[in-house]
Amino acid sequence: MRLVRQMKKVGEIGNQMSDELKFEDGSWTVKKYLPFIKQMIEVSIFTDDNPDNKPSSRQLEVFGELEKIALIIDDLNNYARKYLMQIEELRDLEEENIYIDASKIDHHYKLKTVLIGSLEECSGRYFFIIGDCDWDEEHGIEFLFDGNKILSCGAAEGKFIYADSDEDYRRIR
Repeated sequence: MRLVRQMKKVGEIGNQMSDELKFEDGSWTVKKYLPFIKQMIEVSIFTDDNPDNKPSSRQLEVFGELEKIALIIDDLNNYARKYLMQIEELRDLEEENIYIDASKIDHHYKLKTVLIGSLEECSGRYFFIIGDCDWDEEHGIEFLFDGNKILSCGAAEGKFIYADSDEDYRRIR
């Protein structure tokens, strides 16, 4: 049976958020339009597998700030290109029948989920955006942010699960 709980009116953290978060599969999730990537995307806030554990005030603060992030599509594309170049150094994509037009990199990746991990021991406002990409279908693509700054981009390997402190997030970069 699928456990679903709703948490309404998450609270006032900087501004009033009336988004409806649902507890599913070990995290609190909601679909949300994010202007900085110009799309509707799932946002997941990880607590643990206990639905009684609500998102922390730090997590809700980051969640509330997502709408305020400046448009960064060009930055995302630049980081995605760098990740593509790293992959091209390791593999011959054309030999694998994978053809990427780096000048149209935004046609070769799709953002799917924003992940907000545990932030209790963090001073940063860390979150990840995870998606699919044509050049690494097995792993996909993962961007690590601190607020509106992109810190890194690479294979989506679930690193967010193990990050609890600023030091953990620095190691991910």
